[in-house]
Amino acid sequence: MCRYVLAAFRRGSAYSTEAGLKYFIRGAFASGLLLYGTTLIYGSTGSINFGDLQRLRIGGDRMNDKARRVGLRRVVMARLFKLSAPFHM
Repeated sequence: MCRYVLAAFRRGSAYSTEAGLKYFIRGAFASGLLLYGTTLIYGSTGSINFGDLQRLRIGGDRMNDKARRVGLRRVVMARLFKLSAPFHM
């Protein structure tokens, strides 16, 4: 949160305001992806505990396998997006 403020700190500069707004929008998009992925994982497995997810993977539950894989991909994409967002400024 403090990085949004630091990006838009100079109120008189159009570049600073634009950078802060872009940073905020990208962060909100990544948070939405993370929430969507977590929701898919919880909906398909009933848990977000990594130990439970590992046991389900080893057990071979194929009924919700696609939703779980899509959810894990969304979570990984969101985390990578959040890590790389400061470097795009």
